[in-house]
Amino acid sequence: MTTTKRVDIHLRGASGPLRAGVRWSGTDDTRLLLHFDGAPDGLGPHAVALSPELDAARPGALDDAAAALGWAADHAAELGAAPARLVVAGRGAGAAIAAGLALLARDEGWPPLERQILVRPRLPEGFAPDLAGVADATVVTGPDDDGRAYAGRLRAAGVPVDQIPADEGSAR
Repeated sequence: MTTTKRVDIHLRGASGPLRAGVRWSGTDDTRLLLHFDGAPDGLGPHAVALSPELDAARPGALDDAAAALGWAADHAAELGAAPARLVVAGRGAGAAIAAGLALLARDEGWPPLERQILVRPRLPEGFAPDLAGVADATVVTGPDDDGRAYAGRLRAAGVPVDQIPADEGSAR
């Protein structure tokens, strides 16, 4: 039987103190998932989740999320996760943060991301004109979000994309 552990951590974000919940279970090659918009349920035995408590719509949220990503990369091995298997994920406005982190990781060359998971993303107009070289993506699309168009833009930039259509009542 696999035991899932949870701890709360406190780190310094760009706008001040930042609290995050970390849940994990698994082995040394486990993915480390940073999830924005609450911790995902049903992580299973092969995931570490770091869920910063931040408001995706607040100015500075991306900088705070980047601080959490840096912490996760620096501490992945301590959590039993592989530092090279970092995944960022989010839903709605949290997906915009995850996509923004994928761009920052590409531009700064660190930390390497294995994947970005974007669930019914809400992206600002004109978001990220250059998407080439960002992490592979899984995009869950709904009937009224920006996911379909963004998945198409990722593909056009040569980024491997798994696109999953969601019904109106799912993936909320």
